[in-house]
Amino acid sequence: MLWVHSTSAVLALPWTYAPACRNVALSPSDSYAGGGTWFEHSGETLVCERGGALLHAGGLPHCGVPVTRGVRHLLVLFLLAAPLPLLAGRLQAIGAAAGTKPQFFSQPRRRPADLALSSAALQLAIEANPRDAESYSQLGHNFASEDRHADAQRCFEAAVELSRGRDFAALVSLAEAQAAQRQHAAALVSLQAALELAPPPGPSAADERRAVRRREGLALLELERYEEAGLLFDALIDEEPGGMEDVEAWASLGVCMAALRQPEAALSCQKQVQRIRAASASVP
Repeated sequence: MLWVHSTSAVLALPWTYAPACRNVALSPSDSYAGGGTWFEHSGETLVCERGGALLHAGGLPHCGVPVTRGVRHLLVLFLLAAPLPLLAGRLQAIGAAAGTKPQFFSQPRRRPADLALSSAALQLAIEANPRDAESYSQLGHNFASEDRHADAQRCFEAAVELSRGRDFAALVSLAEAQAAQRQHAAALVSLQAALELAPPPGPSAADERRAVRRREGLALLELERYEEAGLLFDALIDEEPGGMEDVEAWASLGVCMAALRQPEAALSCQKQVQRIRAASASVP
């Protein structure tokens, strides 16, 4: 299989259902900038020179890093073995296709094609390979979609543990399950652990980090740590791209100002919220 990486094309392969995968570089390294293969377990990005190859286990969580200049050609070889059909991976693929987990955590959960089938397949996948964090994560999203937040929490905790705390999306999902059960202190710890990791490289990484910072601020609000929350939302507005148009950050900052008995600042925030909403309403 030939993959082409350009500034408008991104390869995202969180896992594959082959025992091993081999990436053969077809482009000289001076013909592009960026690129490479990022691995979750180490946080490293590896790039091969033309003719070089990278061999890794198919189940190792990874993704392609987009190039920022030029075009990078990559030949991807999936090594299959008839005596080793990877039953757990195939069951996981069925569960993922029929389930609710979105491609990116900041997206809403998908409408399931068959939730019962998905959950049953994922539970069988976990029985076949109890060391695969992704099966737990997929099942956790299914449970969360049914408001089974305690069950979802157990799944996400397993995913985090199996990744040795390096699964960014699982940490964020764990925080969501904890917050749904009003475990806001625990949710804050999970969100801060995710922020220490940073999201996997890609075009949505900045938006994902911003979304987690916003959730961190909401957790601080729930814990009535208004000054810390206010500083965080103020930073989101001032420091992040597009922050001045972040209606949620302005609204949350207004709540903090009101709680800190600063009515004029709270009113100023409310005016910003009204301005942004009016501007949005006027866009055809």
